[in-house]
Amino acid sequence: MIPPCLHGRSHPQVSRYSDPVRWSPDVEPQARMFHSPDIYGYLAVDGTLSHHFNADINTSLNA
Repeated sequence: MIPPCLHGRSHPQVSRYSDPVRWSPDVEPQARMFHSPDIYGYLAVDGTLSHHFNADINTSLNA
């Protein structure tokens, strides 16, 4: 059995407008950009459990 391998990375990012923007008459003006998360990244685990069995698990992180 080969030990599993763990990979991960996160990127903090703050995307803000200098002045709040009104995108809709139903929503208060926002300084935060709607399309970008403040933290994003990934986590992956992979490993070979036996000659006939490999496992990979991947996920993305957005906050």
